Amino acid sequence: MSKKFINQMVDRFLCWKLPADFAPDCGISFDGREDDEWNKDKTWPVGTNLFTAEQAKQMFSEVVADDEELTSREETAWLIELEGPKWAGFVDGKPEWTTDPNRALRFARKEDADNFKAFWCMTAASTEHSWL
Repeated sequence: MSKKFINQMVDRFLCWKLPADFAPDCGISFDGREDDEWNKDKTWPVGTNLFTAEQAKQMFSEVVADDEELTSREETAWLIELEGPKWAGFVDGKPEWTTDPNRALRFARKEDADNFKAFWCMTAASTEHSWL
């Protein structure tokens, strides 16, 4: 991930208005600081006091790191395939054939692909494909 993207995430995180039901650890709460001259408009807290901006950058860098384990995962799915090859896609509520397997409908189970074919009266094959 780019440093610019991580910096934008940190800025948004640190400026995010906390939800009304936020519940920090150790019984920490927000009472509106009614007697605080600086905060007399009772501005709701934002961000967090758990991290500095630098620590938040380190956290987001770790969270979105290009991890070899994450980026090398293989996806497997069942596609409906005709010779050519062409695969069943879906456009405007109807099946459509595509030559791009990345635009094909993907089914987690062969049974699901077969049921879809039966519903649409297709004579194509259900084939298993893998992507990295």
